[in-house]
Amino acid sequence: MMDTDAMLQLDQTMVYIAEDDALSQRMLATFLKKEPFNFEIFSDGSSLLEAARQQTPDLFLLDVMMPQLDGFATCRLLKKDLHLAHIPVLFLTADATDNAKEQGFVEGGVDYITKPYKQRELIMRIRTHLRLKKAMDKLTEYNAWLEKQLREQ
Repeated sequence: MMDTDAMLQLDQTMVYIAEDDALSQRMLATFLKKEPFNFEIFSDGSSLLEAARQQTPDLFLLDVMMPQLDGFATCRLLKKDLHLAHIPVLFLTADATDNAKEQGFVEGGVDYITKPYKQRELIMRIRTHLRLKKAMDKLTEYNAWLEKQLREQ
């Protein structure tokens, strides 16, 4: 039986990360290098947005507390862009308050992970949301194919 990650081509996925803290960037890079998916780390939300408009990733991981354009504001801008709105957003932050968590979901996030996080848990959450997104992409492709078949009959 084919491995689910191979079938969904997780090795061809891209995760964009906005994290302004240099130490957090290095920690994320160190353990994400071992994973089958690709990633790129940006120091702020503006840089991430600019890159996402050039090459669409499969998932966003946003630090909430960043100067100028915070994670919530970045998410709002992502969700306003028709080409990026369907991409899952995970928040990664030290703010564990109920209000912040609720705001994360209201802004359009699919998950909210608090620092300090467990490395394994973070990776599993990223993998889960990548699998869900890739499975949804496959269903969308199959649905388009079925509709085409029906039109041709």
